[in-house]
Amino acid sequence: MADSKVSIRVHELKTAISERAEVKAADVLREAYNILLADPRELVGYIVHCCRHCYGEDHRYQRTTFEFEADKRQHEAAVSKGESQGDFDQMGGVGYDERLVPNQSCPVCFGRGVGRVVIADTRNVSKQAAALYAGVKQTKDGLEVKLHSKVDVMDKLFRHFGLYEADNKQKTSDLEGLPRELLQAMVQRLKALNDQR
Repeated sequence: MADSKVSIRVHELKTAISERAEVKAADVLREAYNILLADPRELVGYIVHCCRHCYGEDHRYQRTTFEFEADKRQHEAAVSKGESQGDFDQMGGVGYDERLVPNQSCPVCFGRGVGRVVIADTRNVSKQAAALYAGVKQTKDGLEVKLHSKVDVMDKLFRHFGLYEADNKQKTSDLEGLPRELLQAMVQRLKALNDQR
């Protein structure tokens, strides 16, 4: 260290390491903030739609156009082979669309509809949802979507920002690499969440 060239080089390397660490700290905080803001319903949800009888004629079973045509062709083929007789049963007609809400006057589902779990295509989610997403696992009961714990992230951010009384003496100098607007938004959001606890 007595050599000025060595001393200068050591100082340069320490500065570069320090700058890289600050960028990484800012990136980690951004990622934690994204997890905190993420809506898990963007990744997995439970939707309720109309049942097959909700909008069928006289609340009879309703088919989609494709199903109706396929069933009609199958019936005609069976009649031509002598395997079936009579007219094709149109049941509740054509036009089933599971995107419709349940019909409150449906005597079959009583307006409750049919529910199912929907898992999002993770290639098309927001960066907040992508940060929350921890993978998917095949279980004996089907797919399990794994998420990072928002509570753990919130706890770490609370500690980092000194929002717990015991932690109020900590320093936040490693936040200097973050844009001021992001810091203000994070602090406001975390204080609001802390007030709700």
